[in-house]
Amino acid sequence: MKNIILIIALMTVAACSSTTKKEIAMEKSRVEIDCGNANAEMREKMQHAFDDSSKLNDKQKDQFTELHVVTAEKMCNINKDIQKLKVVLIENLVNEKYNAKKVNQIAKQIKGLNNQKMDLMFGNLDKARDILGVHAKEFFMDRSFIEFHNMY
Repeated sequence: MKNIILIIALMTVAACSSTTKKEIAMEKSRVEIDCGNANAEMREKMQHAFDDSSKLNDKQKDQFTELHVVTAEKMCNINKDIQKLKVVLIENLVNEKYNAKKVNQIAKQIKGLNNQKMDLMFGNLDKARDILGVHAKEFFMDRSFIEFHNMY
């Protein structure tokens, strides 16, 4: 009997959790966020960094540009999702029918997306280092690269 009650309780919790996630996804889909000129700006900054680096060959430049463009697009999408969730979070925080479970779920999703960004960034730093080879340090320490990535 206890097992049956436990199973029913777990199923109820799972169903509520799924409903909360669906509600959050619906609310998030109503929010419009744009990355603006991020990709065009990124390409311009990368070109400037390449122009300053005479030691990289065309193949390295092409591979690095491709990695950077793909990464920027993924980062843009993650950032859009984070911004949308922040809007949903604020809306739920000020809602008269405050739902702590829902707010916690939104916060959990935002944290998960931030972790995705960090995983993407660190994974691609290794890929970039492999592409750039012995010139990685010079390129990563280039003023244009540093300024674009707000390292300081």
